[in-house]
Amino acid sequence: MSEALDNHPEHREGDRAIIFLDDGQRGGIQTHGYPNTADAIADLLVHLKALFEANGTTLSIIPIDTIGQG
Repeated sequence: MSEALDNHPEHREGDRAIIFLDDGQRGGIQTHGYPNTADAIADLLVHLKALFEANGTTLSIIPIDTIGQG
């Protein structure tokens, strides 16, 4: 899929993608064009939050850097 993106006539330098693939038995996510995984995760979370809001619900993202300590 990322190869198809790179070869598409409308592809531009700097394009980024998060590709979900699921065949019902297995699935996964590929990031493409991101400088690091953290940037891709941040974009994904912002997009998910917007999707929830567009459907009348709220997605709360609460970062926790230490689990089980308070």
